[in-house]
Amino acid sequence: MAKILYVNNTDQEFRLCEIKSINHLVPISIPLTNYIATETSSELSANLDFIVIGIGVLGGHSGVGLSVATISGISPQSNGLIEAKVEGRLAAALRSLGLDAVAIVGSSSNLSGIHISKSSGVFVVKFEDANALRGKSVWETTAAVSSGENDTILAIGSSGEIQSKFASVVCDYGFPTQTGGVGAILGRLGIKYIQISAQDFVTPSAIVKQISAEYLDGIKAGNQLSKVHYDPPGFGMWGDFPPMVGYHAVENFAPQLSFMTKNIDGEEYKKFLKLPEDGSCPGCPQNCLKDYRVDEQKVPRHGGRLHQLAVTVFFNQWGERNQSRALEFNSYCHEIGVEHLYVSALMVQKGLDKSLSIPALVNSVLNEELDQSALTVKKMPIPPFDPRGSKGLGLAMALNPTGPRYDVIEHDIDFDPRLSWERHSIFGEEFGFPEGGLPLATMDARRLPAISQVWQLWSAMDALGVCIFASPPTRDLRLSHIMSMVKSITNIEADRESIFFAGKLRLAFQRELNFFLGLTSDDDGLPDYFFDVPIDSPDPGEAELTSEAPASSPTAGVSKASLGRDEFENARAFIYQEMSWDLEFGIDRASEVWKEMDSLQQSFNQAMRTL
Repeated sequence: MAKILYVNNTDQEFRLCEIKSINHLVPISIPLTNYIATETSSELSANLDFIVIGIGVLGGHSGVGLSVATISGISPQSNGLIEAKVEGRLAAALRSLGLDAVAIVGSSSNLSGIHISKSSGVFVVKFEDANALRGKSVWETTAAVSSGENDTILAIGSSGEIQSKFASVVCDYGFPTQTGGVGAILGRLGIKYIQISAQDFVTPSAIVKQISAEYLDGIKAGNQLSKVHYDPPGFGMWGDFPPMVGYHAVENFAPQLSFMTKNIDGEEYKKFLKLPEDGSCPGCPQNCLKDYRVDEQKVPRHGGRLHQLAVTVFFNQWGERNQSRALEFNSYCHEIGVEHLYVSALMVQKGLDKSLSIPALVNSVLNEELDQSALTVKKMPIPPFDPRGSKGLGLAMALNPTGPRYDVIEHDIDFDPRLSWERHSIFGEEFGFPEGGLPLATMDARRLPAISQVWQLWSAMDALGVCIFASPPTRDLRLSHIMSMVKSITNIEADRESIFFAGKLRLAFQRELNFFLGLTSDDDGLPDYFFDVPIDSPDPGEAELTSEAPASSPTAGVSKASLGRDEFENARAFIYQEMSWDLEFGIDRASEVWKEMDSLQQSFNQAMRTL
């Protein structure tokens, strides 16, 4: 039985809903989100005031890559569905209480906090007056309400209170939502914080412990990408090598290479790294989200947790190369509860003076919005990975129902035989890549099956609650490991077909809800800029720009790329066919995907109506 804690924030009531799992590989949070948005919208305001916090069937168990929770709602940016991932202790806290999802619906008349706990096997939900915390930062709020080591706190800053479109929700000081304006949804609900008092974390099964131990052994032995994540400077340091035009976007997707970010030394970060580390996520040996604090007196423990986009957007999109300022930007966005990506896009849009302090830069744009000239997908800023070179990723960002996530599929660069490790091309063969890999800036018929398969795979990982930073094809969890963990935890025999189908179903549920909310296939596109303006830049391998780069240059040929409308449309049509998507109705009504999704949703709705 799946357990949902359903909280009515307006009436300050709650109930525990126990629902027979409708599909063991699709998290209950997905049909729950669609149910609230479509079945109960008349009970809510015109803004559809709700959030759903959920975990997949593997999420929250103590093992490698199993610490991912999601927060879903209606984005104030796109007016469509947003599903934001949050790492750290949130998934484990929900699992410790035996919950698969928490739904909070309706706005309170006063600023409030919600405290969820369990006593003698009975759930307790307290609705607490938070007016004294009005205007307080995320860190001040978290410190004020935390009552013990077992507490996990989700909080917003003043930007969330005023429903700024780019307000974030931050968990435990430094694990934020990265896109979609989730903090504004909490602001609409009148919720300043959600406090979850965890019980003992779930003891992992023997199989999960074994897989995690083998993963750690691989890291110690020097397994490529996992060791990069494990060792300092860790994950999130894409700025520590010369930027590759066609992969990284620079200065708002400029067609030329910016030399402001050249020769960044990743070793410089280590002086800001805070050790010893206790691990960023419970039970995961990878420890890829590390804690960096420029001012340890100001930044609390975990408040310097390096967000995956922070350094990238600061170095490449904003165009500064100062490491300490990049890390200060990361922690300041945590502190006040705003999205790194949206803020950096606004800083570029306003053309701010780079001599300003980090607080002055960020505070200068807090009352702004991206204008019509901004490069967006579904009105959300595009992460700084260029669709003209990273064409597979660009296509997936354009079509993804919840907006342009940079981690919606594995990046093209990881299968480029010139730029990545040989093992990635080998591992990629299992998921549609041709032998030998594919270079960046290609999107012909050879790449299309791989885009489809890797997207289905990673969508399934999102559904199951497996972190993509440990997942196949390039990380060291293999698909066989995932199947073994599903069997160990749920006693269900999952195979490749059922896992991929779960990935399709997740995307179908999301696309169906978007169409209900008014988004259409016309929103599955990229700005004209990417088709009209090619990249034509000197190769970053050139020393002084006085001669052509040698053929051995690590980025030879990457610096010139264009995106054709025909190739994009052909690729889009291929993905629509593969995913059973329809131009007019969202999902092809004759497809098995539609039949299964509709059946599951109807069964869930009926079960909820009877409670």
